[in-house]
Amino acid sequence: MVCQNCHQSDPANRVNVTRFPAIKGPASSGLTCLGSHVRTEFVAETLLPTTDGDFRIRAYRSKGSLRESEPIAMVVGDLQGRTSVPVRVHDQCATSEVFGSLKCDCREQLQYAKEFILEHEGVVIYMPQEGRGIGLANKIKAYSMQENGYDTVDANRVLGFQDDYRSYESVQFILKDLGIQSIRLLTNNPRKLFLLGQLCVNVEGRIPVIIPAGKHSKEYLVAKSKRMFHLLPKENADTEEDTMSTDESLDEEDGGL
Repeated sequence: MVCQNCHQSDPANRVNVTRFPAIKGPASSGLTCLGSHVRTEFVAETLLPTTDGDFRIRAYRSKGSLRESEPIAMVVGDLQGRTSVPVRVHDQCATSEVFGSLKCDCREQLQYAKEFILEHEGVVIYMPQEGRGIGLANKIKAYSMQENGYDTVDANRVLGFQDDYRSYESVQFILKDLGIQSIRLLTNNPRKLFLLGQLCVNVEGRIPVIIPAGKHSKEYLVAKSKRMFHLLPKENADTEEDTMSTDESLDEEDGGL
């Protein structure tokens, strides 16, 4: 089964925008799953020595009716036939990963995932989907809206964008290509778990990605928790309840993911 759906506004209108969460629950279309006819192919593989350790890096090319992209898989270990493999599906964030922005925790999440994979064997799948799919220039435009008091969700909305344009069909192909039978997903985002489940990826559990909030990223993380329902520790989420555990298994009550 695949997911079928897999100009600046006056700040005075802001209250009308912020009434609604970004995603109302797992069945919401707030996070779309675009490109149901995506075709992904393997391109090349090579050894990639890094400051953290050695990875096998595999390049792919995905083509579909709505977008083309070149996902990357950073692999540690022989994963053929393996179950419960640690997997991070990481969406590109050039502002933090290249330019060092402190506005989000994306760079730290990527670093955490690479170190985890090196220790436990698994794969980081790097998806070129900047700014939840709106692109780098539009993301910077949204950043400018945040200077006017909008959070990350409303900044996109007042610019005319949906909450999320990311697509994960190519992840399904990459996992099959690597021979992985089931995964534990490194994520704080329950919506990503749901979408991968819709693509028939066998997700056995969730591994939280624990990154302390910084001075510049605090508001962003609060918005992710309150508006997009990310599962964050209370010091990041600005809530009374700690929604994060060290590792989680998913059962039938979680939608069979």
